[in-house]
Amino acid sequence: MNRTFRLTQSADFKKVKETGKVYLHPLVKMAICPNGLPNYRFAIVTSKLIGNAVIRNRCRRRLRAILNRKKNRCQMGWDIVFIVRKRFIHSSASEIQTAVENLFLQAGLV
Repeated sequence: MNRTFRLTQSADFKKVKETGKVYLHPLVKMAICPNGLPNYRFAIVTSKLIGNAVIRNRCRRRLRAILNRKKNRCQMGWDIVFIVRKRFIHSSASEIQTAVENLFLQAGLV
């Protein structure tokens, strides 16, 4: 994912956490907040409760690959934070893809 499409500043994370709207799925939790920019920005959060560094990085790579395919369909002007849940580890790529699609539909970002 290009650097312009990443959410990197801790102040931005705090803004999404405090003022954003949260959408839930058993695999992934998504928080969104308007950013006032002409593009969208994504962030993926994996806690240590998920597993060791190898598992957390694998989860991030799998979710990032799906987001790269879906990013052209997403509305511009949003900060989106994905929080990986424990069940994500044992799910297939198609299950993750449907989870992301469902969250985008719930939020009205498609």
